Amino acid sequence: MAVASYVEAEISRARGEFQQALVKYSTAQNLQTRFRDPELGWRIFFGRGQTLEALGKDQEALTAYKASVELVEQTRAAITEERFRAGYIEERFQVYVALVELLLRLGTPADAFFYSEKLRARAYFDQLGRREVAVI
Repeated sequence: MAVASYVEAEISRARGEFQQALVKYSTAQNLQTRFRDPELGWRIFFGRGQTLEALGKDQEALTAYKASVELVEQTRAAITEERFRAGYIEERFQVYVALVELLLRLGTPADAFFYSEKLRARAYFDQLGRREVAVI
């Protein structure tokens, strides 16, 4: 049901039905919280952020994007096998891009730099980790 609500929210957002999308994202979030699916969780926050940004609610969008990034990073940290952890964030980089773009638009380049460097550094360390495993 959480996935279905998320998909409905994504469809509503794509159609420009932003208020309806927010309701469906909230429903999906409430259901997801009970099942604790971090993959779905970050996507819900990201979609919610995109919707709020489209509505001009930049501060709320910022909160949603930051929650999405936090969930991605918590999930990555919980992955015990390096081969799965390396590249985890690479597949979810779009939320970082959206966050950085919004921060720049809001006139907070220091915060934008922080998140862009965080993503870059994580990708760099993931690449180093892969090389070390390949050498051994």
